[in-house]
Amino acid sequence: MANNRMYLVCNVCNDFFSFAKTMGDGWYTKQNTTDDLNDFFDKHDHDHKLEDGTGSKQFTYVTEIDPKVKLYDFVNHKILLEVNDTR
Repeated sequence: MANNRMYLVCNVCNDFFSFAKTMGDGWYTKQNTTDDLNDFFDKHDHDHKLEDGTGSKQFTYVTEIDPKVKLYDFVNHKILLEVNDTR
């Protein structure tokens, strides 16, 4: 069982994609991650743009122990982040 996962979070709708996990000896991705990640980008490409229309800061990556995460909402498939704290 993983003790830490890495997520890509959409800054527009807070939807997330889990793309890697670590068990202490390195990071691992699940099979077919590329196809699933492309689907995630496609889903968030058309209707999810930031106010400037570029989408340049549309995504943030976080880990389970990242202090900028305010709430993991797995029921609604959302990760709520601290405001104005994106990478």
